[in-house]
Amino acid sequence: EESLAKREQRQRSLDDKATSSGDTLVKLNVSGVIFQVRKSVLTKHKDTFFFNMLRSGHFTPDTEDGAYVIDRSPQFMPLILDWLRAEHNAPFIDMATMSALDVQKLKEELNFYCLDAMLEDVEEMEISSNKQMQDKGDSIKVLHGRITFLTDQVLEFSSTTTAMQRQMQQMEENFATQLQQLTTTTTATQQQMQQMEEKITAQLQQLIQHRTTPKKAPIEHQAQ
Repeated sequence: EESLAKREQRQRSLDDKATSSGDTLVKLNVSGVIFQVRKSVLTKHKDTFFFNMLRSGHFTPDTEDGAYVIDRSPQFMPLILDWLRAEHNAPFIDMATMSALDVQKLKEELNFYCLDAMLEDVEEMEISSNKQMQDKGDSIKVLHGRITFLTDQVLEFSSTTTAMQRQMQQMEENFATQLQQLTTTTTATQQQMQQMEEKITAQLQQLIQHRTTPKKAPIEHQAQ
């Protein structure tokens, strides 16, 4: 993926070319945070907040340095501008890294700016992300079932001493903690879950081998 620094450098180059060709830069002051964007980018889509602001003739810059003041959160403005700048209007959003609250806030901003096309893209990505989370949840359930089965095997081959019960209880608690981490980590991949299963399986099989291997009788030293 293109790094943020390279994207910013490329955008500055485009902005310089746009200025020299007559495509003026527009300065936006979003709650104190300054963004400079080409006019053609902001007016690419009709019936949006930016199009009406710059093409209707009813709005003029609010500050002496020519900035339009917008009393909204600047949090998602970089995402919005990236989407407007993109050739195919694909949003630069990793839904897996966003909380449900942030997704809702982003939708509210898109509604305010009347960016219906971007809102549709975000909703489609949200549906896809939820489907991936559901598939991951199903995989975790399967993994949990396998771990339970392996744990039962260990108990069948092991004695039921108090020490053994404590050891098995501790192992089960550790496995449950690891499963919980996978459940709450949205970026967990199928490969990570497979690696975890292999690790747990190896631990359980080692315990089985240890408990079922007969102990050697001590060697008696013959008297001289």
